[in-house]
Amino acid sequence: MFSNKFNIQNVTHKSASESFVKEEAQQLAIIFETVGGFKVKRKGGKGKLIFGSVTPQDLVDIIKAQLNRLACS
Repeated sequence: MFSNKFNIQNVTHKSASESFVKEEAQQLAIIFETVGGFKVKRKGGKGKLIFGSVTPQDLVDIIKAQLNRLACS
């Protein structure tokens, strides 16, 4: 492969993107280690099936509440 300005910029951009994704994943890992386990309460039916769903916003709210509890204690 021949090096040119486009290839070098593409590799630099890809490295920066991978670095950002890795940093974001590490931050999420720290948050989940801090929060620990959590429960999502939902009504259930036969065979442990739940009614409705667990949305991403449900998880955000649970994690924020858990972090607030940890900060206050």
